[in-house]
Amino acid sequence: MPHFSLFILLVVFICMNMFISIIWDNFRHARDNAAKYKDEVFSFMWDRFQRMTGLKKPPKEEIHEERDARMRGQ
Repeated sequence: MPHFSLFILLVVFICMNMFISIIWDNFRHARDNAAKYKDEVFSFMWDRFQRMTGLKKPPKEEIHEERDARMRGQ
């Protein structure tokens, strides 16, 4: 019985270690990508905020594209 308990603890430790390393690696990739595209994301969000509040109007081409997409969807 003590050998089986030791085996279970070892397997749990290994699985938790693998899980944490996968999560850590994905967070590292996300942090690196966020650093690269930080300015792009901010400018996109600022542009969308301005359009939603009416401070800025979208270009005519974009208005036509949105209208076409709605018409195709109906």
